[in-house]
Amino acid sequence: MPGITMRSAPHPSLLPCLISIVFALFLLAGCQPGAHLPYREALEEQGELSVYTQPFPQGTERLHFSLASLAAVKDDGTMVPINLAFSDFDSAGMQRQRLLGSGILPPGNYRGLAFGVKEAFLRGEEENSALLVSKTPDLVDFPFHITKGKAALLRLVFNYSQSVRGGFGFVPGFAIFIPQKPVTGLIGYVTNTASNNITVIDKNALEVVGLIATGKGPHGIVLDRSRNRAYAALSEDDAIAVIDVSGGEVINEIRLSSGDTPRELAITPAGDLLLAANTGSSTVSLLDPLSMFEIGRIAVDNEPRFILMDPDGKRAFVFNSMSGTIAIIDTARRALVTTLSVGETPEKGAFNRNGDRLYIINEASPYLTVLDAGNLVVLQRVFVGSGMRDIMVDPRSGLLYLARKRETAVQIYDPFAFLPIATIQTGDETVYMTIDSEENTLFLVHPQTKRIGVFGLISRKKMTEIDVGDDPYCLTLMGER
Repeated sequence: MPGITMRSAPHPSLLPCLISIVFALFLLAGCQPGAHLPYREALEEQGELSVYTQPFPQGTERLHFSLASLAAVKDDGTMVPINLAFSDFDSAGMQRQRLLGSGILPPGNYRGLAFGVKEAFLRGEEENSALLVSKTPDLVDFPFHITKGKAALLRLVFNYSQSVRGGFGFVPGFAIFIPQKPVTGLIGYVTNTASNNITVIDKNALEVVGLIATGKGPHGIVLDRSRNRAYAALSEDDAIAVIDVSGGEVINEIRLSSGDTPRELAITPAGDLLLAANTGSSTVSLLDPLSMFEIGRIAVDNEPRFILMDPDGKRAFVFNSMSGTIAIIDTARRALVTTLSVGETPEKGAFNRNGDRLYIINEASPYLTVLDAGNLVVLQRVFVGSGMRDIMVDPRSGLLYLARKRETAVQIYDPFAFLPIATIQTGDETVYMTIDSEENTLFLVHPQTKRIGVFGLISRKKMTEIDVGDDPYCLTLMGER
C-alpha cells in the first residue's frame, strides 16, 4: 500500500528474548524515583491543537459510534493527523467534557476537522441496528488558525438530529467552536510536565477552556494577583515562564543559569519577590517580578525540591530532600537565616490554620514532623504511614489532607489527635491537592490518568473529572485556600 512501510516480524526463536528484555526495561523504568513520561520537544516552528468534546445531550442513549481517525484539514486540503485520546462514543461515556485528541500541527490556516468513522449503530431491545457510514473522512467546516509556538483549543458539540439520517445513515454531526475565556477570577492552571503546556480550566464550569504552550518541563506554578500574572518553572529550560492571565499566553521568560533545573516557586503576598527552588544547582533564585530579572541567589543544601512561603510572606522554607534539612530565607533581607536538620527526607509541607505550626511529610519515613514555625523547633513526630506524596491543610477547618503513593484514596486527619477521621476514595493516585474556597471544592491531580478529580468538600464525593495533558504536576486556582 502506498505510504505504508511493511516490516518483517522477528524470528520466532528471538521473541522470548525480546519480550524478556522489554519487560526488564519496563520494570527498571517503573522503579526509578520520580519516574515520569519523557519530555516532548518544545514547539518552536510548529503549533499545537487540542480538541475537546462537550457532554452529549439527552436523546442519544441508543447511539454508539467509533472513530477511526481525526485530522485537521489545511486550506489546501492537506490532512494533518491528530492523535485520538479515545475513539468510542456512547451516552454513558459522554456525561462530561472529554479530551478527544491532540497533535502538533504546522502553522497556517485550516478549513476544519475531518472525522473518519469506523462504525455506528443504534441499540435495540433485541439486536443492534447498524448505520451506514462513509468510507472517507467527513469534513466539518470551521476555519481556524494555528500559530507558530502557540497552542489552540477547539470544542465539539454533538447534534444527534444532524448525525442520524433517515434511521439508517450516520455522519458525525459536530459543531465546532472556540471557547470564550472565563473571567480572571474563575481561572485555574494545570502544569503538564511531559507535554510542555498548561491547561486552563474554568473552576465554576469545571471544564477546560484553553491551552498555553510553554518551554520544556513546566513544574511548579504560582499566581501573582497584584499583576494579573502567573509564573511557571520550566525545569528543562532553566527558566521561568511569565504568563499574562488576561491574555492567556506566555509574555516573557526569566532566564536562569544552565543546570539550575527550577522545580518549585513561591511568591510573597505583595508580589514583590519571586523565589525559585533550583534542584539542579542546589540554590534558590531571587527574582524581581517587575523587572523580570534574577536579582540574587542563595546557596542551600543538596537538591531543594519544595519551597513554601509562610502566611505573612516574611520567610520562605526550602525543603532540601537529599540533605534532610530545611533552609529558612528572610524575604525582606533576602538572606538565609538558618538551616534546620529535620531528619529523613523532607518532601513537602503545609502550615496549620494559625500559621504557627509547619507539618512536614518525609519521602522515606512514615512519620510526619511538626515544627514550631516561630521558634523553629521540632515539637513532635507523628506516625501516619509510609509513602506520603502530598499534604494540605484546610485553613477553615484546620483538617489535614494526606495523599500517598500508589494509593487511590486521600485520608483526612484531625490536627490535634493526628488520627484519620475520614477517607476520600479518589480512584486514582494523587500527587497534588488544593481547595477552591469560593465553591467549596477539592481539586486533586491524577498524573496516571491525566485527569483532575473534583470533589465536594462537604460531601467528599466526586463531582466530575477534567482531562488535562501528559504528566500533570500541580494546579493553582484563583480563590484557592
